[in-house]
Amino acid sequence: MTDKEQIQHLIDKNNKLEAELIVLKTKATGWFEDIAEFRNTLMIRNSELNQYKNIKVDWELKKKIILFLQKTQSVEAYDAMTPNQIAHRAAHFIENILTSKLPPKLAIPLELQVTTREPD
Repeated sequence: MTDKEQIQHLIDKNNKLEAELIVLKTKATGWFEDIAEFRNTLMIRNSELNQYKNIKVDWELKKKIILFLQKTQSVEAYDAMTPNQIAHRAAHFIENILTSKLPPKLAIPLELQVTTREPD
């Protein structure tokens, strides 16, 4: 291989590396935008959840929740559920309480009644 061919080979190799760097830079820019969007979403969700951190659950509500748990152990509909279905139902229960317009002292008993209602 002559010197001229070696130089041309190095130039071609350099061009390929530059092209790969441009592609990586473009991808990285997209990743940074995705990360920034995800960060903003988390910040918004965190500020939404901060309003619930000072919620106090008194003994009356704890008693109702315990009665709910005892009742669900005897309801046939809950016996037929898989652990995944029960977890989904529990997450839905908590989400309904947190997104309710009612104060927690009213939302929890109301949601307990709705959740344990027997099918018609």
